Amino acid sequence: MSRDATDALQFDGDETIVVQLADKVEDGTRCYSDGTDVCIAGECMKVGCDLRVGSNKNTDACGVCGGNGSSCQSRYFWSLESISACSKSCGGGFKRAVAVCRSVGADESVVEDSYCDTNGRPEKTLMPCNTHPCTTKWITGEWNVCSASCGGGSRTRSVFCAEENGNETIKLADHKCSGTHKPRTQESCNTVSCPMWETDKWSEVRVHAILHESETRCARVHARRHSVLHVMYMYICVCLL
Repeated sequence: MSRDATDALQFDGDETIVVQLADKVEDGTRCYSDGTDVCIAGECMKVGCDLRVGSNKNTDACGVCGGNGSSCQSRYFWSLESISACSKSCGGGFKRAVAVCRSVGADESVVEDSYCDTNGRPEKTLMPCNTHPCTTKWITGEWNVCSASCGGGSRTRSVFCAEENGNETIKLADHKCSGTHKPRTQESCNTVSCPMWETDKWSEVRVHAILHESETRCARVHARRHSVLHVMYMYICVCLL
């Protein structure tokens, strides 16, 4: 095409834009950057993957020109990839997984699913995870209130064997923690002596009798003297208050 060749584009209205086209390219120049078609004698000609003009052969998913995709099964494989967290942190759990196609090699890079055999593709499934054994340990509760405030009492607490699985604590039989000593469940408390009342000796009390003649009476007392009964008349004056 000559350099002075022009083409006109008509737009709405009275304006006309004139566009200068490029010179004719060399034969063999690709028509598009991402295809195999080439320009020949100013026309875009179809070229197959076998580099023959007019060929309709295409490269299959395995990268084989004119292939049907069956040759790449030995070079690619399905791999289960987790898409969720494991249900347990130990003792064997499960997580959801999906199949992805990977290439055989050191890097095992992910490729398009079409490279792998679609008939052998695993469905979304569960895959095992964290199969290592869980670690058991003794769990101790808070001490209860002491049975006495002083003088010696006792208090108790709960102690049980358990395994911790993430945020979950699972209670087990005591023999599961037999490898470690079980903490005590009871102990003494408030052993200090209790306060008590103490008394001193009675003090001597002296009674001062105030005698009044008008407020007295007499009492007759019998007394024994030298095993001989003598009747003695004794008058004891008692203060009548």
